Amino acid sequence: MPAVSSSSYSTYLHGTKLTIVGTASGSAREQLFLGKVGAPRFAVSFFDAEDRITGAVGVGGARAVNQLRPFIARSATS
Repeated sequence: MPAVSSSSYSTYLHGTKLTIVGTASGSAREQLFLGKVGAPRFAVSFFDAEDRITGAVGVGGARAVNQLRPFIARSATS
């Protein structure tokens, strides 16, 4: 089975890297997994109704978000 990649986007906003992997569309819940919202570095993950991770957003936390890529890709194929 070929590897599945999840959609992603990165940009800099006011000098801070914003990284988005997967999607938050249709998410049933979100979970903060790095830092504190409003801090210079934080990240949030999104889950569907079956509690599969569907996406993540990192503000200054690209490394943490990118580590979730394989799990998000697996959820996209389930």
